[in-house]
This record gives sequence, structure tokens and C-alpha cells, in this order.
Amino acid sequence: MAMIEPVRVLGSLILGGCIYVFLGVSLLVAPICANLVGYGFSNPYLRQEQQAYYVKGPMRSIWQADAGCAVSHEDLGYTARLGECKFQNAEFDTKLRYTKAGWAIPPPRSGSKERVVVLGDSQAMAWGVNHDQSFAYLLRNLGYTVSNFAISSYATEQQLQSVVRRPEFSEADTLIIQYCENDMDKNKRYLRDYLAEELALFSAQQTPAPLSDLQKLRNAANRFFDVFDLSAMVLAPVRFITTMRNGQALEPYSLEKTAQHKAHLLNVLGRFAEIKNKSIIVFYSNGYGKKFTGWDMEQNNIHLVDMGLRRRHYHRIDDHLNIEGHEYIASKLNTVLTELRLVH
Repeated sequence: MAMIEPVRVLGSLILGGCIYVFLGVSLLVAPICANLVGYGFSNPYLRQEQQAYYVKGPMRSIWQADAGCAVSHEDLGYTARLGECKFQNAEFDTKLRYTKAGWAIPPPRSGSKERVVVLGDSQAMAWGVNHDQSFAYLLRNLGYTVSNFAISSYATEQQLQSVVRRPEFSEADTLIIQYCENDMDKNKRYLRDYLAEELALFSAQQTPAPLSDLQKLRNAANRFFDVFDLSAMVLAPVRFITTMRNGQALEPYSLEKTAQHKAHLLNVLGRFAEIKNKSIIVFYSNGYGKKFTGWDMEQNNIHLVDMGLRRRHYHRIDDHLNIEGHEYIASKLNTVLTELRLVH
């Protein structure tokens, strides 16, 4: 009997170790599986790992890399291909339609409140929703004449250069610009200085079709074995448990960092005399709802507005706005536009 007890203890330890290893490996593999089926984790640790595979695997298709959606442009690097583009990822399966007058938005059903031009990157373009679910289209439903020329990954100068000679811009009363945290690197430079890089990157990214599930799995497997080590497996259950009570909000940018973003943005806007006679509304939409601190300000005809976007306004896996986010922005913009009309 004396020998049986140590054997039982050893057996229990081995079993417990096997269960722990199984749990650790499962937590490392779970983000990959969830990306394939489009399930977004709420646990901060799993969500972070899931997003890392999604973006860096990669396990996502990029709009401007899809030859059916984008085409090269000698002055801007690339732009949208005319016609309908089917764009899908784990959490969405959408259709976007681009015309010579921007993303397809018909005139309002009744008299127009005012003419609005929308600029921005993928957040304003409608990455993650159908084109008729974008905040720009929803503004049309609220009675505005809207032209949306937002293009994925465009920075501020690209956005403005794409519209300043268009009749839609000349006729517009208000310019709405959606800003994003990743605009600053380009905003520090002139478009002419990074245009060659844009053209080269666009050419290198081009794929004939979106990533298949097999390609996504292969990419994820390569990343898994590149980053795998025993410590990651051992710590995975600990990280899962210790982050269970953490909130979903990301740490906001400091006041100083926000000021840098604003300074470079305003510098680019100052290069364009064409916008001086228009009301300019600039709001930000950063990935997963990350906040700037002290964004709100007014400078002559330029109004920087914090929309108060939250994590719930974004897809769980993808870092772009969901349907709720676009509906929220359209409602907030309607309020801002109404207030500006009353003032002026």
C-alpha cells in the first residue's frame, strides 16, 4: 500500500501536466481556428493573438491588393476600379460599387440639405460593410447630397489630391475627412516623395483573387511555427486567466502624441487653398476604436470632432467599423452638420 500512493501522486501529476499542455496548445491554436470561421473572442489575450494572426499571418484579404477591386494610378499610387467589387474577410462578405463620381450613392429622395464630400481611408470607404451601409450612404438617407471618394490607406494629401479638381468638390458646401492614426507617417511627407513607394507596394501586393481558406491556414501555420516556443505554451493559460477581467478599450494616445497627429494633419490641410471656402469636419476612426486625447478643436473653417467611437463600433477580428459604427457616425455627423448650419 505504501508504494501505491506515490504512484497515484505521480500519475496525477502526469495527468495534470498533460491537461495543462493540452490547454496551452489549444489556446495557441484557437485564434487560428476562430479566424477561419469568423468568431471573434472577447477575452483580451485571445483577441490580441487572433488579431496578430489575422493581420500578420496574414489571414485577411486587403482591398487594394485585390486586382478586381483596385487599379494603379500614376498620380495617387492606386485607386478603385470602376464597377462592382466583391470584398470579403472572416466577418463580412460585401459588395462595393465605384463610379466616376465616387462610391455609388444616389441623390437624396427629397430636397437636399447640403452637398457633402467625404474623404478618408478604408474606414470611410466602407471596408467591412456593404457600400449602402456606410456612414456616407446613410447621410444620403438623412437628406444630404453625398459624394464619397475615400480610398483604403490613402493619407490626407492623397485624399485631397483625388478630389480638388472634381466638380463634386467644387459644388460641395462641406468636406468631411475621416482621419486615422496610420496617416501621420505619410502626412510628414509630400505625396511626390512617397508616390514611388505607393506604386511599388501596390504592384507587389496584387493578387488575382482573395485569400482562400487553405492559403489562410498555410499562412497561419507558418506564423505559428515561426513564433512558437515552450514559454508561450506554458504562459498561455496564465495569460488567458489573468486577462479575463481586463476591459476591451485600448490605451488612448497621450495629449502630446495627439498634438503631433493634429499638427501634421493641419500642415497638410494648409497646403490646399481650395478648401478655405468650405466647412471642414475632421473626425478620427482608429483601429479597434483607439482614442486620441484632446482631439476636439476649431481653427478657422476646420472643425476637429471626436465622435466618441468605442470598441463595440468595430468588428471583433477586423479593425474596421461595423454596421453599428457606421450608423453611429452618420447620426453624429448629422448633429454636427446641423449645428454648423445654425451657426453659419
